[in-house]
Amino acid sequence: MKSLFRWKRAVVSIAAVYLLSSLMALIPLTQQTDGNSFLFGYPFAFFAVHVSTGGEGLDFSTAFLLGAFLGDFLVMYLICFGIKKLMECRKSRRYGEKQLDQEAVGQDGRITGNL
Repeated sequence: MKSLFRWKRAVVSIAAVYLLSSLMALIPLTQQTDGNSFLFGYPFAFFAVHVSTGGEGLDFSTAFLLGAFLGDFLVMYLICFGIKKLMECRKSRRYGEKQLDQEAVGQDGRITGNL
């Protein structure tokens, strides 16, 4: 049975979630706020920083929402899975559904010889 879960794709998905969330937090039009809270995460806010003015200054509290983070991870994992499938489909169309023999494929998976 072929497994649909790949650790490499999972790591890329987590990195993409953090990178995309960081970039979206820098752009003023895409910043999410809720009263005194700054919400971090795209497409679902999974990290919140709440600022409150107390007696002697500002108080900060944070919250990590695991369910929203898993939702972001799932969305990004499915996007990576879809991109991989599109690349495989494009590769099979490019080479005309021919089976590549072992001599034509090098150690790194690139095509080196004749089909």
